[in-house]
This record gives sequence, structure tokens and C-alpha cells, in this order.
Amino acid sequence: MEEQPEGSSGAALNFEDGCVLGSLFSRLQTRDRGEILRLLGAYQEIRQERCEQGIQSDLEITGFCTLPAGPDRDRRNEGFKQSEANQSLDWDEESEETLRGTWEQYRVSLAYEAYDAADDWWVDWGAMAQRMAAANNATIEIATRNEVQHPPHFSAIQTIAVINEA
Repeated sequence: MEEQPEGSSGAALNFEDGCVLGSLFSRLQTRDRGEILRLLGAYQEIRQERCEQGIQSDLEITGFCTLPAGPDRDRRNEGFKQSEANQSLDWDEESEETLRGTWEQYRVSLAYEAYDAADDWWVDWGAMAQRMAAANNATIEIATRNEVQHPPHFSAIQTIAVINEA
């Protein structure tokens, strides 16, 4: 059976999903299927990596908290006992590199702004696509950044617009 995350990320991710969807769809000007699909594609692009990170973090925490009987669980429990006896945290003996890595995980997790992510996408791609569609009275399909392969000197160009005459 596949492990399921039991942490708190699920509720936070759902809230962020609502923020991104609300922000993107607040810009909807028509009920045109192409425009709706473009915004749903943007939602997927914006949220995919963030959701994967949240789920992975929850799985790691769940795995640590539910270790089966054996040497790994014994080491974890012994570390808890020593920390409690010394009235210290495990951090006291950790390397600078480990502490920086852990802090970076917290920073990335807690510094995320869902509205900003949606606004950034809109500034970079959404407004351009909307203007092109209006100017050409056409539908526009946008390839995600991951689908576009450009030589290094074109790295600033991260999208392809395909204009289909209406």
C-alpha cells in the first residue's frame, strides 16, 4: 500500500490552490473555452512543483514518525531521550551545512505566496496571451516552460504562442 501524507500540508496546499485559482479566474474576460483551458494550464504550471514538495515533506515526516521497530527507530528514540535529558535540541550538535539545509526547507515552505505566484504568471504570460488573442481575434495555446526547448541565447523566451485564425 502506498504511504499517504498525514501532515498539515494538505490544508495549506488546498488554501493556496484556492488563492491561485481565484486570482487567475478573476482575470477571465469571457467564457471562451480556450481562455478557461489556458488558465487551468497556468494553474497546473504554477502549482505542480509546490504540491509535490508539500506531499514529499509530509511523507518524510510521516516516515520519520512511524518508523517500524528496528535500529532506525531505536536511534531516533535515543536521540529524543538524550535531548530531553540534556534539555537541548538535536540542533546543538548539527553541522552548519545541515542547519542551513533545514532552514532552507522551512524558508521555501513558509515564504511561498500563492497570490504572488499567480500574479507573476499573469505578468509573464497571461497578459501577453490575452493581448495577442484580442489583437488577432484568435485562440492561443501556450506551451509550458517545461515543454519549450531553446538554445541558451534564447533562454528569456519561455513560451510559444500558436495562433489559430478563428
